[in-house]
Amino acid sequence: MPEREAADALARGEEVYLDHCVGCHGVAGDGRGPAATRLLTKPRDFRQGTFKFHSTSPGALPTDEDLIRVTTLGIPYTSMQPYADLPLRDRAAVVQYVKTFSSRWRSSGARVSLPPPPEPADARTRQGVEKGRAAYGRAMCKQCHGVAGDAKGVLAHALIDDWGDHTNPADFTLGMFKSGPRRADAVRTIMTGLNGTAMASFADVLDEGEAWYLVAYLRSFARPIETREHLAALLLARDYPDAFARHVGEPTPEAARALALRGSDIDAEKQCMKCHSVGSMQARRSNDWHVAHFADPRSVVPLSRMPAFPSLLDENGTPNADGLATIAYIQATALPNPRNVDSE
Repeated sequence: MPEREAADALARGEEVYLDHCVGCHGVAGDGRGPAATRLLTKPRDFRQGTFKFHSTSPGALPTDEDLIRVTTLGIPYTSMQPYADLPLRDRAAVVQYVKTFSSRWRSSGARVSLPPPPEPADARTRQGVEKGRAAYGRAMCKQCHGVAGDAKGVLAHALIDDWGDHTNPADFTLGMFKSGPRRADAVRTIMTGLNGTAMASFADVLDEGEAWYLVAYLRSFARPIETREHLAALLLARDYPDAFARHVGEPTPEAARALALRGSDIDAEKQCMKCHSVGSMQARRSNDWHVAHFADPRSVVPLSRMPAFPSLLDENGTPNADGLATIAYIQATALPNPRNVDSE
């Protein structure tokens, strides 16, 4: 890229970063933006130059395409929302700006994506699922992800990342992979690992193509979720288990429906419709993003004109009964229809 063009892209990247990223990742790229303390998954500290999602060798920096992919798709069920609505040139520009926070980029050579192993012909059959079950046991996946794939393995409570934060293993019962919507995305994670976390590469553990069988088995853990309301309740129960148990109980389909209806009433009481419309939130936000927004809207949206809603939170900043209901209603209008979600 010519020097002038690169400088222009970097300047544009800074503008995009300050408009969309600084609330979580901070002005200095240290992951300490004003919203960070309220987020369950801590924002990435770009200064270390360690990125979880990559198609390169374990421990290596990601390609620009990897970073653009995460910026475009977001990370499902976390506060890292998708920015597919931004022009591609803006997404590419902010990637270049993010790279200025770490000296690792200045000393790195060419970064090359590793090709995925070929998918076996029987990977999507019942026999393929059974082969994946065997791989799940041999690779000791249950130690972190649990026998039932519900993120309740014996080591789940003890997982610490390179930033010193506790991390939860993926819950496969929700039917979604953080690395992306396709089976190939999950295969990529299994083969390359997630840098900075306990999720190591299993390229040396699994046989050729066996990662595809494993993904087929992981997909079999997905519980039947028929409605957006039920999915919203399951996610709230995962993120705020104590509050959900205290105010709602079990995340059953019936409880989920009642919770979303209560949220609809609160939406009407607070006249949210004066500014917002049902289903208008195309970029899905996570539950903790909404909590941060209720507490301090400008911490996540710097130019927001929305007032704070402390009445939706308890004294510890956790959503109370009305807060849970409000988030459930919002999510029920914005989450994907679980019957249409597939990882192809």
